[in-house]
Amino acid sequence: MTKIKSTNPFSVQSPEVMSANDLLDLYVPVSDFNRIEEPNHAFLHGHRGCGKSMIFRLLTPECQMLYRKCKVNELPYFGVYLSVKTTDLNLSEFRRIKDETAETIISEHAMVNIIISKTLQSMKSVLSSSNDTDNRMFQSLKAFSEKYIINRLVRCGWKGDSIEVLNHDSMQGLLSALINEFDDIHVNTFFYLKKLVFTSVPYDGVLLSYQSFLYPFFQELIKLDCFVGIPFYLLIDDADNFTREQKKILNTWVSYRTTNVLSIKVSTQLNYKTYRTVSGQVIEAPHDFSEVNISSIYTGSWLQNYRGWLSEVVNKRLKKYDIHVSPDDFFPKDEAQESKIKQIGEDIKKEWLEDKAKRGYRANDDVYRYARPEYIRLLGGASKQRSNYKYAGFDQLAHISSGIIRFFLEPASLMYAEQQLVNDQELVVSISPDIQNKILKEEADRIMFKLDGLHDDDDRIDDVVNDSDTLKKLRNLIYSIGGMFHQILITKDRSERRIFSFAISDDPDKEVFRVIKFGIQLGYIYENSIGTKEGMGRTRLYVLSRRTAPFFKLDPMGFSGYKFVTNDFLRNAIERPRTVLNQIKSHGADAKIFSDSQMRLDIDQV
Repeated sequence: MTKIKSTNPFSVQSPEVMSANDLLDLYVPVSDFNRIEEPNHAFLHGHRGCGKSMIFRLLTPECQMLYRKCKVNELPYFGVYLSVKTTDLNLSEFRRIKDETAETIISEHAMVNIIISKTLQSMKSVLSSSNDTDNRMFQSLKAFSEKYIINRLVRCGWKGDSIEVLNHDSMQGLLSALINEFDDIHVNTFFYLKKLVFTSVPYDGVLLSYQSFLYPFFQELIKLDCFVGIPFYLLIDDADNFTREQKKILNTWVSYRTTNVLSIKVSTQLNYKTYRTVSGQVIEAPHDFSEVNISSIYTGSWLQNYRGWLSEVVNKRLKKYDIHVSPDDFFPKDEAQESKIKQIGEDIKKEWLEDKAKRGYRANDDVYRYARPEYIRLLGGASKQRSNYKYAGFDQLAHISSGIIRFFLEPASLMYAEQQLVNDQELVVSISPDIQNKILKEEADRIMFKLDGLHDDDDRIDDVVNDSDTLKKLRNLIYSIGGMFHQILITKDRSERRIFSFAISDDPDKEVFRVIKFGIQLGYIYENSIGTKEGMGRTRLYVLSRRTAPFFKLDPMGFSGYKFVTNDFLRNAIERPRTVLNQIKSHGADAKIFSDSQMRLDIDQV
């Protein structure tokens, strides 16, 4: 009997705590990685869990030296990783500084200080230790520390003991002393901020800024023998967590043309609300920075990009734990269900060839578009068994994850753990379709029911919504849209039945747009664009997360269709969802019944 493996190959770990070896073992480069890696300022946008932190960690010297099999001075760049979530840069105490100019100065000082500390920590982790006082690399670092760090610190108000800091005879010792000094400055700054809670006191500590310290620091740093001219990248992860003033400061840094020395890479979770600098100017792409939305990379040629990429990710994880099967074999389909769908497909093909129900250019086009929806429709006949449709097989899991790697790995991890219990001591080499289906339906229920109480446990709401009604409106919108898509799926005579997207045929009002943007930030809706109905220009396309497919009994396989709706329809959806769904069931999803004057106002919401 083969003993069970103790490690779950699909467990999700934070990239911040993963070793460089583990990162490289598991990481598969995403589309547009080369754009992110270029020496320029860049914003990397994406929903939580789509792999932004993994990308930034891969740009750090520990990973790059291992990947390229080179020394630090042979790297094309040196990435300094800073996760805003793991710092106290977003403390509410910053907002207690009543003077706006003072808040800017203190905030920039705190940001510069922690970046210098992180840079020195990164240098310490990759530069070899040395006890040789004649070592050229060590001597150049010591001279740099005295001339450019200590002297500039003194000019910025530092009153420490330079002799104590510099009195070290090894690279590691010197870097440790410098790190401790900047950490002390950091502690003193935040001690001052906390005192502001109780009283107004003048600030008399060190003040660092981009122009006075940060940029000159990197200008001189790249002259050292250990770097010989390679540029530095600041990898600022989860910048949504900055205060508004800190975002303006960061934008100001981005507006400087310093990429030959210092490129700033910023990741956001789609809640980076301002692109204004401290002076009020707006930074813009592509003039000031490049921009990549990693959540939308796969919404075009999705099958070719995301499925292939995900297959590589799963292969790497399985092989790491000596499981040598393909993703399709590890996550098998339900054969009985697929056989019935195949038979429906054969009937559709026969009708197409006999010219009885020809819609696509080829018979296989109609099979692909209608066989699975028709199977789901037939399950809801007299026996009412639509809930018996099984969401299983690697293809369905890939589609349901909606292009977000974490939304694949987390359910897969739960499936693996449950299959372990079933297998007892046998090694898991596949997940049964029943377990796949069970977990995906439970996950769909969880994320939908979370809309009922998201405000209780999700602090992302605080920055988005100012009234308790917005979450309820988003819930109503998702229920209305999902219910409409289900009704379309089971309508036999429609030319396109698999729909997960909608576009707005007129201009959305502010409230509708606000609710939609809230859904985008929380990952229930994705944003793309399509051509307008008139054929002139483009309009926004909103894609419902396929994670909701098991909840609404939808077919997740494919990105074929979309539905144009009016602002009146969306306004009624967020205010009177039960009315909207009743009207759709009675008159069909294409009936023009959704103006305010035609909706009944006396029906309770869902």
